[in-house]
Amino acid sequence: MPPLPQWFAGREDIRQFIVSLLPAWPAQFRLVPLRANGSPAIAVYRQEAVGGAHEAHAIISMGVRGGRIAQLIAFAMPDLFGLLGLPDQLSVAASTAK
Repeated sequence: MPPLPQWFAGREDIRQFIVSLLPAWPAQFRLVPLRANGSPAIAVYRQEAVGGAHEAHAIISMGVRGGRIAQLIAFAMPDLFGLLGLPDQLSVAASTAK
């Protein structure tokens, strides 16, 4: 898969990008906080269909400067989950727990 570089500058540009990605149904994505290479990161699990398990989707690494998020790098590589000690999927029970 080729890299898909994108650049967003400022809160409004980032907000518009995130809004464009909002899921089709509530709870389609589950986020699990972690650290990767010493930096804060998020494991993103995605549900393909309502009621199904959440599958490994991407790891998002965060660059923090001055206590604020300055950079996000998304790795849409589900194989990374195992290297980080994460499961390939979250169970349906865990996915629906509140």
